[in-house]
Amino acid sequence: MQVKIDQIGHKGHGIVHIDGKPNYIPFALPNEIVELNDEFKLSKIIEPSADRVTAKCKHFTKCGSCMAQHMAPDFYDEWKKSTLVYALEQHGIDKNIDQYTSFDHTKGDLNRRRRVKLAAKRTKKSVMIGYSKAQTHDIIPLEECPIITSNILAIVPKLADFIKPMLSRKGVSHISITDYNGALEIGLDNVKYDHSYDEINYVNEQASKLDLARVVINDELILQRKDIFETFDGVRVSPVAAGFMQAVKAAELTMSGLVKRFLSDVKGDIVDLFAGIGTFTFALAQSHQIDAFDHDKFAIMALQNGFNLSGGVDELKLKTVTATGRDLYRRPLFKDELNKYTSAIIDPPRAGAQAQIKQICDSKITNIVYISCSPNSFAREAETLIAAGFEIKYLAAIDQFKYSAHLEIVAHLTRL
Repeated sequence: MQVKIDQIGHKGHGIVHIDGKPNYIPFALPNEIVELNDEFKLSKIIEPSADRVTAKCKHFTKCGSCMAQHMAPDFYDEWKKSTLVYALEQHGIDKNIDQYTSFDHTKGDLNRRRRVKLAAKRTKKSVMIGYSKAQTHDIIPLEECPIITSNILAIVPKLADFIKPMLSRKGVSHISITDYNGALEIGLDNVKYDHSYDEINYVNEQASKLDLARVVINDELILQRKDIFETFDGVRVSPVAAGFMQAVKAAELTMSGLVKRFLSDVKGDIVDLFAGIGTFTFALAQSHQIDAFDHDKFAIMALQNGFNLSGGVDELKLKTVTATGRDLYRRPLFKDELNKYTSAIIDPPRAGAQAQIKQICDSKITNIVYISCSPNSFAREAETLIAAGFEIKYLAAIDQFKYSAHLEIVAHLTRL
């Protein structure tokens, strides 16, 4: 069946209406004439769009990671921005994007992503390591990738011999790789490991052979051979094993710069909610006392230790930073607790933070920097904040997750 693609969807799929119903066609662009197979999947492009370009990677359309390598840069950027605008419109919010930051592939800004999760499986003859094929458990062996850092790409083929004894032929295991400025952390999940003497020696030998900085197995730190640290505005913090960090350093710095821009001159103390290891906490610690909260007690310990060991008050001339572990989903900071602050940084997981947002609305807080990796949850909670008197003064979109449908958002909201 030949059809003409009508439009692009917010997930990057081409949309064609057949018998009045929308059909979503991955890797197709608006106005293209394409041929669909019996399952309504793209089989051939008859007339390509002027906005189509050659993909950067031979795995494109096969692996389940990238969705948009076929889009020309200008078209791609407009589509990315539209995902946020569309989400806001669904919640009755009419707001243009004030700043869009894209690490453009035409300027050599690829291979920036410093953390990745891969699938691994043992076969009769070898070990397959790669991305999972979209909507399947099949593994596409990773031979190239324009997104991840060169350090990660180089270590992947060397991991096969290391992990082979730990893998089963019956299921799929997962490998998380994080590149801390050249020091690599490897996380192995759903693998066989019983802490025997021989296994401990084996992991030590392999880690030394591959020059790994840290190995985490089934969510447990097994060994650390090198110091690992991240620096946030002069404060060195040792990241938590298998913990969260922003995927692209340049994106993190852009976000941190916006936090400083919006809150460095506000009066009063600041609360940092879902603070993690202090990615944005220390951006304001030179000018404000900061209280940081997160559910991850190890992240909070890393944040506090980073401040204490840096000589924050005496050597870096920082104000006091206090970090507290607290599950902000089960027990958000209540309005009476929030009333001591004038401003808040909030950087929740993808699902958002409805309970915490409600308490902020009922509090005396007048300045918020909201950081989100989900246009949908951000738009939902922006609607709640606007109903409580807040206004979006500045909206920034940051393309941290290149060629995917994900988008990072930084918004400054204020009320009188």
